[in-house]
Amino acid sequence: MFVIIFIFYKDAFVKRLNEIRAIDRSTLSAQEKSDLKNELKAMKHQLRPSGGLYLSIGSLIVIIILLIILL
Repeated sequence: MFVIIFIFYKDAFVKRLNEIRAIDRSTLSAQEKSDLKNELKAMKHQLRPSGGLYLSIGSLIVIIILLIILL
């Protein structure tokens, strides 16, 4: 279910991004440009994966050695 929701949001973001790219920014005021920039930052932040498991190479080596010793 999470994947379906993520795909929906991603499609909506891509559609909005294409709309923003089509806008002639030279006709926008400074406030409107700032609002677009903030909107793009928020979209980028929402698309960024949250959480997750990060392991360094050193920790992977230690885990592999421990598995070899224990098994």
